[in-house]
Amino acid sequence: LTDYKAITDKLIVKGESTLRMLYISDIDSGELETMEYSIPISQIVDVDGVDEDSSCDVQLELLNYDVQIRTDGSGENNMVALDMKIVATAIAYTEQPIEILTDAYSKNYEIDKNYSNTSIPILVERIHENSISKNTIELGEMSISRVIDLWSDVSSVNTTHENENIIFSGKVNICILAMDNENSPFYIERIVDFTHEHKSAEIGKDLSTHSEVDVTSISYRLTGSDSLELRLELYIEASIYEVTLYKFISDISINEDKPKKHDQSAALTI
Repeated sequence: LTDYKAITDKLIVKGESTLRMLYISDIDSGELETMEYSIPISQIVDVDGVDEDSSCDVQLELLNYDVQIRTDGSGENNMVALDMKIVATAIAYTEQPIEILTDAYSKNYEIDKNYSNTSIPILVERIHENSISKNTIELGEMSISRVIDLWSDVSSVNTTHENENIIFSGKVNICILAMDNENSPFYIERIVDFTHEHKSAEIGKDLSTHSEVDVTSISYRLTGSDSLELRLELYIEASIYEVTLYKFISDISINEDKPKKHDQSAALTI
């Protein structure tokens, strides 16, 4: 997700999807290559009740995709057709005053009051930030001469609040397809950590955070026959909610069998 705009009963959603492919470029030699494409996304989503004054929490998620090789006008397999399904989730908020009953009293009868608690979240901040994470991967007994392809998957995201910062941390699973010193392919996976700090004016309140982290780019440098230096570009989306707890009367019953006794004596005699 790169941008959105709320209009009456609709959301205009814009984003970007990246297709990265590993393919055999030469059938005889089995040579492997990679290519990468960025695909813009723009869609109008129906959301009943939303308007220009609404605060929105919007998420895009890839459900599935299919990639097929297509021939061009000369009969060469130089085209790729991509079909993908993306789900857009939108939660819209509009601030409105509401009335709740916090106390009740009867002059004539005893009453029984039942109380309930409810938590009401208010969207106070939306975070869209880029972050850089650098890590070194040790391959152990494996030796590496060339990286064929490298990709990743975010396996966990945690959010904590500390001083004036919201701290995003988690783990990324790095997948490496490479050639060893004997020119034989091998595949390994390694877990690396990331941390990103965001300074927020909302710290000190009772906050709830919904966050998503995606790896938008990976670059590497061979630092030896058994190690890689990685540079991850991360895109962090988060919705920060202030949560307020309210106590209110949920049920009242009047006990007509217990009328209140009134003091008939004068309060003041002159």
